[in-house]
Amino acid sequence: MVSAPSELPSALPPGIIPEQDEDLTMDELEELSIVGQGSRSRIQVRRLVWSAGAGTAFSFDVRGRRVRVKPSFEYLRQELDLIGVVHRAVKLKEPFVSVVDLKDFRLLSLTFSAVKTQSGRVGGAGYDRELPDV
Repeated sequence: MVSAPSELPSALPPGIIPEQDEDLTMDELEELSIVGQGSRSRIQVRRLVWSAGAGTAFSFDVRGRRVRVKPSFEYLRQELDLIGVVHRAVKLKEPFVSVVDLKDFRLLSLTFSAVKTQSGRVGGAGYDRELPDV
C-alpha cells in the first residue's frame, strides 16, 4: 500500500490507496473495518422544569425553648428527551468485496427519539430550635 491523498471514496483508512498493480477486489475486507459505525445514546432534560411546594409551621415551647416543626409537600415535573442512533455496515453475501467502493456492503441506520415525562411528589419536614444564649 502507498500512502497518498485519494479523491475516490474508499473503505480504506484516509490517505491510503492501493498500488496500481494491486487487485481491487478481495474477500478479506470485513464489516468491522468500515469506518463510521457505532452507537450513541443521550438523555437530556428539557428547558422547563416545573416544581411547587407548600407547607406550614407549628411552634411550641419545650423546656423554655421555642421549637418549630415545619411539614411540607413538594411536587416536581420534568420532561426528558431520549435520543439513540446506531450505524452498522453489513457485508452482502457476494464472494468479493471492492476496496474502491462500498457497493457490497449495506449500511443499516437506526434512530430513536422519544419524550418521557417524570413527576414526583414528596413530603418533607423541617425542625428548628433556639440555641441557648452564650
